[in-house]
Amino acid sequence: MNKNHVGFWVGLAVFLLAAVYSVILFLLKPSFDLTAWVLYGATMVAFLLAGIQTIASSKGSSTIVMDTSLGIATSVYFALQFIFGGIVCMCFTDVPLSPVIVCEIILLAAYLVITFLMYAAQSSNAGQDQHDRQAVQKNRLLVSEIRSMMEESTNPDVAKALSELAEAIHNSDVVLLPGLADVESRIVQNIAVLHDELSDEEADPLARIEKIHQLLKERDRTAEILKR
Repeated sequence: MNKNHVGFWVGLAVFLLAAVYSVILFLLKPSFDLTAWVLYGATMVAFLLAGIQTIASSKGSSTIVMDTSLGIATSVYFALQFIFGGIVCMCFTDVPLSPVIVCEIILLAAYLVITFLMYAAQSSNAGQDQHDRQAVQKNRLLVSEIRSMMEESTNPDVAKALSELAEAIHNSDVVLLPGLADVESRIVQNIAVLHDELSDEEADPLARIEKIHQLLKERDRTAEILKR
């Protein structure tokens, strides 16, 4: 049974337990005052959130770490709510309404804030992962372009210099930062010019390759400063 099916059936089991709890509660406590209804409603919300989170995590694209962290937070919230509101307070009569409402609001608000922060952190990490993949892809395209020039070159010295340039690009700092846009643009432009110079007998591709090396060093220095 895969993760989707397990999460779905566990979620349904949570909803079934909510129904069983309700039946047992109404049999043992036939008379409900306003405080009891508040406690019962808050406990049902906890059951609902636990079931929804279990089903949603099995169908979503969240990571294992995210599923585990949110699952722990939901379990803690559910346990506190069930023990406090579902069992302890239901065993007593004439429980003051105001303290109960305050406690329930604080407990639910704390859970919602923690959940929001988890999703925000996941979104931020996903965005950074996307940027990293784009940077790696861009780096590989540049390396591939340089190696293609190397294969086309008939000058051994130029071919060797191109091989070293491809290695330098491959080993350069792979990161996408707004402050690197200018130097990265100049690197791409010089590589395009280098491609044209390889077929121009009057051009000096070795000088262009050296210039690209200097731009790569400038980019790595700038990246190191920006990441501090």
